[in-house]
Amino acid sequence: MNTFSRDVWHSKDFLAILSGWINPLILFYLVFLIRPRLVWTRRIMGGAIVAFMAATWIYFALVPMVPLIGHVLWIAGILMMLAGGAFGHEPLEFNAPGPAPQ
Repeated sequence: MNTFSRDVWHSKDFLAILSGWINPLILFYLVFLIRPRLVWTRRIMGGAIVAFMAATWIYFALVPMVPLIGHVLWIAGILMMLAGGAFGHEPLEFNAPGPAPQ
């Protein structure tokens, strides 16, 4: 299927194409982890990834297909990667070496 074909976007196959964009978005998400300032960009990308996962499951229901264990493990791995950003965390503070506070 061609992602940029107009005919595909007017059929239910566009849901399958959205699932093909999950892996590239995950790669961008992981690259954006390098910069702490890009928190909102990562959250938007995480939301898009979860939406594309839902589109995949809708496609499975429409076609009808049953996801196998590989798909389930793939989704579980992605959700574990996204969980750190979803729940938020405080950045670690490292104390500079020196005398201990009194």
